[in-house]
Amino acid sequence: MSEMILRHVPVRLKKYVNRETVAYFICGVFTSVVGFVVFVAAIFAGIDIIPANTVSTAAAVIFAFVVNKKYVFLSSSWRFAVAAREFASFCGSRVVSYFAETGALVLLVEIMHANELISKMATVIMVVAMNYVFGKLIFKKLH
Repeated sequence: MSEMILRHVPVRLKKYVNRETVAYFICGVFTSVVGFVVFVAAIFAGIDIIPANTVSTAAAVIFAFVVNKKYVFLSSSWRFAVAAREFASFCGSRVVSYFAETGALVLLVEIMHANELISKMATVIMVVAMNYVFGKLIFKKLH
């Protein structure tokens, strides 16, 4: 799929729009869907915003680790030591983005009284950018 998309990218943008960024975008969309669906389910189940965000983030992190390792950054080693280091670093980076997202959600929902679901969608953009940078560092340096 990414090759089909890349054929239509102007030459001057190929530095930024390449196999890795297209794969990250596609996997990020699926990861966001996983997180958003779990978040919506939790909210509709009557769970407060912070625990709902925590559960949705945990589900998204597990999904994201697998797809980022395998399809985005092409880290092929599943040896325990390598995968464990990657997973620990991946989870650590997600803790950072979780607190950034949670802070943004508190600001938007509890202080500014914005809609919970729209606020969650808005924070996804910030988290995706942060997590791409973290992923490049984690999977490049640890294998």
